[in-house]
Amino acid sequence: MDVHVDNVWATPSGLHCRVTVWGPGNKWRHRYECMVPVAEIQAEAIEPLWRAIEDESWHEDLSDIPLF
Repeated sequence: MDVHVDNVWATPSGLHCRVTVWGPGNKWRHRYECMVPVAEIQAEAIEPLWRAIEDESWHEDLSDIPLF
């Protein structure tokens, strides 16, 4: 049995994810949507994410892409 996190997104109230449990024969058996309230997430768990967001070296320069 394999467990995969298919999707992760955030709202002002929490961190959400979709979890799929795969069984034998590569057939999915269960799919869950989970949510962790923001108030329950420890600062140590998200500090690396904040550092990565603040580091502007990873941002793409999209200024030369035409909008239409």
